[in-house]
Amino acid sequence: MSCSPSTPSAEDELNKLAKAYEIQPNTERATAYLTKATDFIGENKNNMAQVMPILKKASEIAMDAKMLSRASGYLMAQIRESKEEEGIKENLIQLGGIMKSLNKAHAANIIFKGLMESFPNDIEVSALESELTAELASAEGYLNYLFDQVLVEPDEYGINRQNATKYVDGTEAFALTLPTDKNTPDFLYKAAEVARSLRTMPKAMALYDWILDKYPNHDKGPTTLFIKGFLLEQEFGQEDEAKLVYEKFLEMYPEHEMASSAKFLLSNMGKSDEEILKDIEEKRKANPDQES
Repeated sequence: MSCSPSTPSAEDELNKLAKAYEIQPNTERATAYLTKATDFIGENKNNMAQVMPILKKASEIAMDAKMLSRASGYLMAQIRESKEEEGIKENLIQLGGIMKSLNKAHAANIIFKGLMESFPNDIEVSALESELTAELASAEGYLNYLFDQVLVEPDEYGINRQNATKYVDGTEAFALTLPTDKNTPDFLYKAAEVARSLRTMPKAMALYDWILDKYPNHDKGPTTLFIKGFLLEQEFGQEDEAKLVYEKFLEMYPEHEMASSAKFLLSNMGKSDEEILKDIEEKRKANPDQES
């Protein structure tokens, strides 16, 4: 009988892989650990107490192995899911340094400036001013500037892809550094919409989930939940998961203006366009005095 990912044996295997890397650090052993860690994190994402130590170890090994892009992902998840203030400042400083090394100075600028706004009297944070690659009045002002650049010199799809990507990166940096700012959920929503325009659907979904997880009472919550269900169905082909989301939407927001759309999508899930049109026509014939 195989063991579930949450059993001690899975963690034992991770510990063995980590030990093997410590004994003989190399790319192959780092990759082996990070691959197993990523699977473990995904399969146990609802048990953050179990996942947090793995995120920490994964970020450490990725950093040591000079896998900076992967290190940033683990570090971002660690910061976002942390329930304690201890260590967040240090993790953000490290993340800012990684972003700068990855040629994402726009994200690094927001992290450094955000830290300076959050810790105005901290000597270590004040020293970050020398790391800024642009003169910033505020982290929010810079993020708004990045958003303004999204439509500058657009491509055939009506968006500047490079600037749009910078805005999404910058929004994530802002939300990690200033999660309690009143505008953070609005920025995340706009970034999710930009990610959809870029057709980077996994990123869009992650941003929508960020809003639902961390800002459940935000006024965009209902729309965000509806869009999540739509993306699950239309973009990812995950109809069972989409069905649950639509049902949750109707349970939570039965009077919402999008409730009728949720009901329509739910009742027609799995049907072809031809089948849907046939059903509409039959209903119209059966109820000629009612709009279909």
